[in-house]
Amino acid sequence: RSRHTILNVLGTLASVLKVARTWGYSVAGFQQRDLVIPCSKPGKPGRFFTAEQVRSIVALASEPWHTIFALAAMTGLRPGEVLGLSIDDLDFEQRLIFVRCSAWYSHLISPKSARSVATVPMPGPLADVLTNYLASWRPNEKRLLFSNRRGNPYSENKVVQHRLWPILDALLIPRCGLHAFRHGHGSLMHSSGASLKVAQVQLRHADA
Repeated sequence: RSRHTILNVLGTLASVLKVARTWGYSVAGFQQRDLVIPCSKPGKPGRFFTAEQVRSIVALASEPWHTIFALAAMTGLRPGEVLGLSIDDLDFEQRLIFVRCSAWYSHLISPKSARSVATVPMPGPLADVLTNYLASWRPNEKRLLFSNRRGNPYSENKVVQHRLWPILDALLIPRCGLHAFRHGHGSLMHSSGASLKVAQVQLRHADA
């Protein structure tokens, strides 16, 4: 496990033991300074799409994939957050998108963390894409922006394998997942001069 994961587990364990002691249980404690925690290993850089690749991918995609890919690229939302969006999460008047749910296979769950529940800006070009898409949007019981025949969210794996990969193959782009749109968004922010703090807020990371 990574150092970050280990520290998260230790933090949770410390909280559990603290509550147990307040409830009168006799439990042993530990001091983190007494533990030997491995250093973080340099990770592999995440795959990301360039702006030109995004334009090519979106141009080849039919609906609703055209809008799904455009949304992922222009907001930096996580794949599950894109697939879990409701039509009620779109505010065209204020040009905002509310992130309140995430799709996990055919289920709607809470986003990754409390920080993930937030609003992100809706750029003008994305507002145009969404407006065009909504002209043919079919209502469903859960009011999902994107839903399958059963009215449930699309599965990220199926979108990648059956919709994204054929386009990548046609464009001779190495196969990767929907997260490459998010990484590409972050990369474009960096190259355009955005500060780490701005990128952190936009991508809703716990730390810069």
